[in-house]
Parts: sequence; C-alpha cells; structure tokens
Amino acid sequence: MVTTFATVSGSGPVDVCFDPSGNAYVLTYGWGLSNGVYIQKVTTPGAVVTTVAGADAKGFLDHADPLQALFALAGSSIAYHSTGMVVTDRANFCYRRYDPDQTNAIATAAGTCTTSGSTLDPLLFLDPSGIAISADGTLFMAERSAGVIKKLTPGGV
Repeated sequence: MVTTFATVSGSGPVDVCFDPSGNAYVLTYGWGLSNGVYIQKVTTPGAVVTTVAGADAKGFLDHADPLQALFALAGSSIAYHSTGMVVTDRANFCYRRYDPDQTNAIATAAGTCTTSGSTLDPLLFLDPSGIAISADGTLFMAERSAGVIKKLTPGGV
C-alpha cells in the first residue's frame, strides 16, 4: 500500500535520501514568491518538515549559512553519506556538499559551478545528473548528456 510520508513546501520534491537515523532530506523546488531551491529535513517519527538549506532565489552561492546558499537545480539529485550530503546542481555544472553535522555550510564538492565542461576534463561537468556515494565516501557522478560516470575518491582522485 502506498501512503503519504510527508508534505513539503514548494512545487514538490525532486529527490530524497535518508540519514542513518531515518530522517529524510528532500530536494524541493519553489514556485511563485518562493522561487528557490531547498533542502528540507523530514524528521522521523512525526514527519516534521524543516528547511535546512536554500533561499528564495535561484543562482549560485556557496555560503557558511546554508539558508543563504543559492542553487540553480534542474532535474537534480541528492545522496547521503556519513560526511554529509551531496547535491547535483545541474544548471551550475557542479556537485555541492551540505554537512548538517559539522560546518553546516554549503560548499562546492566537484566542478567549477560556473563553467560547463566536457567528457575530456575530469574536473568539469557537461551535464551533471545523478549522484551516488559508496561506503568509503567515493562520489560517483553521472553526466547524462556525456554518457559517462565520473569518480571522486575521498583522497581527491
């Protein structure tokens, strides 16, 4: 049986991941007056929804205060690992990291977040789409239009 787990704000969820405590982190888009992109935490039990990152605008801004950070997501994804979450910021050609337990800041995890890349440059992304994080913290980053999966290990290789 399918039931509703939680109702989030904005136009709706784009992707969801879970932390080890069972809390959900939902990537959502806003519309109208709230035209931003957000990460919302849904606590379990109780399904209490709290916006933990993002602002009421789209764009690019890494920020120490996650509620001031700007994203320009378009068909993006989110994944959780013990070192925090990684979000695909497709329209900014990069992957962004959010660590709710440590610095609580939004920072660039991979890519330049300003320039699209190519399949030939491992540091630039042409069309970042999916993300997965292995048990050892290695990021696997899918590039839809390029047809490749790039890998970034915790050591930066």
